[in-house]
Amino acid sequence: MTPRAARPPSVEELFDSLVSELRDDRRLGGSLENEPDVEREVWRVVWKVCGFWFSDEKLPGIVLSSHESLQLPGRSAAKWEEFLFEKLADLEVLGAKKRLDLVVRHPGGATIGIEVECLSGASPADQLIVGLGQVLLARAHRDPVLLVAHCGRASAHAPQVREIAGRVAARIPRFAIVIRP
Repeated sequence: MTPRAARPPSVEELFDSLVSELRDDRRLGGSLENEPDVEREVWRVVWKVCGFWFSDEKLPGIVLSSHESLQLPGRSAAKWEEFLFEKLADLEVLGAKKRLDLVVRHPGGATIGIEVECLSGASPADQLIVGLGQVLLARAHRDPVLLVAHCGRASAHAPQVREIAGRVAARIPRFAIVIRP
């Protein structure tokens, strides 16, 4: 990964570095049993990647989450409220407002959407389908988008999930799926 540069990265450079770090991060590859824990680890990696590209002062306005209850280090409630006020957080679908778990707001205006799923519940296939649906809908107002799915207790199925995810992501531009561990 490239350290802070004289110029901000392009959206593609930022997206590629996020995908790469999320695929390779050791802690994210560990045993995580629930979605809040996975989301905290994804936040940590996203914050670290963005910290390579942007100054510490800018990070709270770049890395955003609506999940106040997760007590994410560096999360700015004020910056999230500003994002909400600008009507950039939600996509209304059939009367329901939908949003992804994390948003990286590039200084150029583009927003990278990140959905986090933990496939450790009673029906991991359903959780994967929900995550895929969320990121596909998010393409209506986020570009690019990323699904991070941690297999949790379903890790025996990770190779199959990874293979299917690779085929899906290969067909959709500016879309990635990271399956962990």
